[in-house]
Amino acid sequence: QCRLSMAYARLWRGDLVGAVSDFKELVEQGSGSDLFASLSLKGLGDSLAYLGDVSGARAAGEAAVDLAANQG
Repeated sequence: QCRLSMAYARLWRGDLVGAVSDFKELVEQGSGSDLFASLSLKGLGDSLAYLGDVSGARAAGEAAVDLAANQG
């Protein structure tokens, strides 16, 4: 949870490259929770969008929505 908060802090501060790195690491490691995984994917998508990586942002966003939709 703390690492997720730190990744979002980097995003909000404008450290986009650092945020992408943090979010990718969180997604790759998995957090054991679909909620944190979907929040990590959402943050990754936001960070990539601000960097201009539209296709990467869209893929992360779609994965976040799919994962969140399955959280019944």
